Formats: sequence, C-alpha cells, structure tokens
Amino acid sequence: MKIKFFIAQLLVLFCMLACIKQQVTTEEELPTSIKYPATNDAVDFPVDSGSFVGLHKYIFATTCAVSGCHDGSFAPDFRTVQSAYNTLVNHEIVKNTNDNRFEYRVVPNDVASSMLYERVTTTDPVLGRMPLYDFPLTTREIGLIEDWINAGAPDGFGNSPTVINEEPSFFGIVAYLNTHIDSLEDELIERTGEITDPYEFPKDTIVKIWFGLYDFDEEGEFYPGNELTFNKVRFSNKFYDFVGKPYVQMTIEDLDSYLFAPIMFNPSANGPYFHHVTINTKDYEVGDIVYMRVYVQDADHSSPTELPETGSQAYLNAYFSFKIVP
Repeated sequence: MKIKFFIAQLLVLFCMLACIKQQVTTEEELPTSIKYPATNDAVDFPVDSGSFVGLHKYIFATTCAVSGCHDGSFAPDFRTVQSAYNTLVNHEIVKNTNDNRFEYRVVPNDVASSMLYERVTTTDPVLGRMPLYDFPLTTREIGLIEDWINAGAPDGFGNSPTVINEEPSFFGIVAYLNTHIDSLEDELIERTGEITDPYEFPKDTIVKIWFGLYDFDEEGEFYPGNELTFNKVRFSNKFYDFVGKPYVQMTIEDLDSYLFAPIMFNPSANGPYFHHVTINTKDYEVGDIVYMRVYVQDADHSSPTELPETGSQAYLNAYFSFKIVP
C-alpha cells in the first residue's frame, strides 16, 4: 500500500510540474508585439515578447537561468538581460556538433548558423536539446527566438549588434635549438609524446621559440602576424598564474625573412611564422616546467589579446609550455 501511495504522489507531482510549465508558455503569457504610445504618463506596459527583453523575461530567465545551469555556472549566462545578450550574440561557442557546423551562439540574420536555435530544436541526443532537463520550448517560443535572430538580433534597446571582428589567434609553435650562441645552424626540436606534453629543452642551451600568429579584418580577410602590434610574451612556472610576470619583447620578422615551418598544432591551418623569442635555459633548473602566453594587438581592439588565456581550454595552456631536461 505504501508503494502504491508513493507512486500516486509522484504522478500528482508530475502533473503539477506539467501544468506549471504550460501556464508560463501559453499564448496569453507571452504578449504579442506592441506599439508604445507617445506619453509621459507612468503606465506599466507589458513587455514585448518579440524583443530581447521579452525573450529574457519569458524564456531565458524562467527556463534556462535555473540553479546549476545558466545561472552564471557556465555560459551563456542568462541571469540578466545584459549578461544573456553579451554571451549569446556573436559569441564563440564551446560545444559544437559532430560536423563542426557552428562558430557562434547567435549570428544576426542567420538562424541556420546560430547554435542557440540548433540547441532548442535539435533531436540529436549527443548534442542535447535545451532546456536539457525540462520540457521542450513551445512552437511559439522557438518562433520568437527565430524571429529575433532573423530581425538582426537587436539588444534590449533595439540596437543592432556590432560587426564581428576577430581577435588575433595562433596556428602553432615551433622551437629550434642553437648548440652554440654564435651558430647559424638551427636544429628543430620535436615535441615528444602528446601535443599537450611540454617541449623538452636541454639545460644550458639557447632555444629560439617561434609563434604562428595571424588575424582577420572586419571583412573576413586574412592578414599575417607581422602586422600585429604589442608583440610580447610572458613566462610562468605556474599553469595559470601570469600576474606580475614581466613582459619579454618578441622579435618580428618581415615578409622577406619569415619562417615557413612545420605545422605543429593544427594541421588544417598553415601560414608564416613572424614572431620569435630567444631564451637561455641556464636560467632554469632541470625539471622546471615553464608556461608561456603571448600578447598581440590588432587595429580593431583597444587592448592586447592574450593567447592562451585563463579561460582557454586546459590543453591549449599545456601546449604553450616547455620542460627543462638534462
């Protein structure tokens, strides 16, 4: 009898949850687009569900910003209108489809390229439909998201988003060994083991490290790393701690003397290496593991880009490292 009563209670609870979900997603609960009359009176107008403020109020905040999900625990962050917009529109994704079809969570005017739309409509069990542990969005809710994206994904004030402009990025690192500081012959140092294993640099030698850096302009055109500015590197013996570490200026080669070296990180990418820094491993002890970060800036950003950064995937931070060996 106790088991039957417990099962009956669960069924009642399930029905209650279903009713709650239905109540917050009915046509009546999502006001249609409205025209605001010209008035100075303090009138409490309903939120337009077709605006981003409406999407946040009626969908993201109530369905997605739940504890342990998009409540700031991980991106996109749906706690506020501002955080939701800034982590959606023109924001790079973390999890992709098996065929890597997506690059941004929301691409203005392009539903087919917007991961947000894919995640709320997908039937792929591996990717996972959002909301992951709740009822699917209704047809009308999905339609509102689609209409907002197709309208250019305006912000809470109706402003169009800024044009996507990529920050500088990298395609590889290579290192060469000088057995004598006056030698003109360099020997390529192969990275042993996995790509996340540190380079192994012998103690008391001169090593030249090359960084393959590049950028795209606002038109999507590639331009090589020799046009970047700032051009510095930092070293640290701790995985994420680069605060207070001194900057070391990198040498930048011109178009006549760049290095076209083997691609060590991403075989699908290719390009010339312009940036390099020379170190003397006598400054370290055998067994030391040293992590590196480079800092470059393009003309479209007000501050240098850190590569990799603390928020980057761990394997990228591990890739930018070397170990001192006998």
